[in-house]
Amino acid sequence: MPYIEKEKRDRLDPLIYLLTRTLKADYPAGRDLAGPLNYVITRLLLDTLPDAQFYSRYALVTGIIETLKLEMYRRLIAPYEGKKAEENGDVYAP
Repeated sequence: MPYIEKEKRDRLDPLIYLLTRTLKADYPAGRDLAGPLNYVITRLLLDTLPDAQFYSRYALVTGIIETLKLEMYRRLIAPYEGKKAEENGDVYAP
């Protein structure tokens, strides 16, 4: 989960801001941003996790990515889909 203590966020947020500002400047309107974001996330994971090539390392990486995906879906995508279902009619309605 991304819900870490405020003190830890305060240390990380300025660095994240620099990175996101650079990405936004280099890829306006998010065009062609998938590759660079994939690169950044991959490097962050590889550069911060233990070097040992064990299954537990790979399980940790995939667990982080999966929980990130699920939380983003829950917080961002599901509400958007719910709004669109209300606007356009629910496909799953009987």
